Amino acid sequence: MITIATLIVIGLIFIFFEVIVPGGILGLLGAASFITAWVFAFELHGAMGTIVAFLASLLSAVIVLVLEFKYLPKTKLGKRFFLKTSVESQSTHEPADNTILGKTGHALTSLAPSGMVEIDGAQYEASSESGWIEEGTSIIVVQKDNFRLIVKSNP
Repeated sequence: MITIATLIVIGLIFIFFEVIVPGGILGLLGAASFITAWVFAFELHGAMGTIVAFLASLLSAVIVLVLEFKYLPKTKLGKRFFLKTSVESQSTHEPADNTILGKTGHALTSLAPSGMVEIDGAQYEASSESGWIEEGTSIIVVQKDNFRLIVKSNP
């Protein structure tokens, strides 16, 4: 009986630390510990012992997780593990609307064939319609393709 209880406690410890150190390994070790406890319970006490061990481990795991998510973020140690802010930006620039077609600007980088251009004070990712465009060259937008513009040199 002590072996079964010890395995359940070890499983709870692994699951507790899985929340703090994510990656899946500690959760798998916790699950393996629970399963081992259930096997021992079956060998020592039969099916009824397995059901009791299963319910005890399940209930205790739920209690540990609820307490951990409810109280750990409020502790001094827990505040170091949980994020308090979120990222308010996005990874891509806003796509230009169709009114940008025909507008002129200049190349911020060399377009070989891709680079950055500036049009009306805004920066966009662009590709050259036909080959290399030097940095600083005047460009005109000829096409829009999702998040990037297709440009050519403006004569």
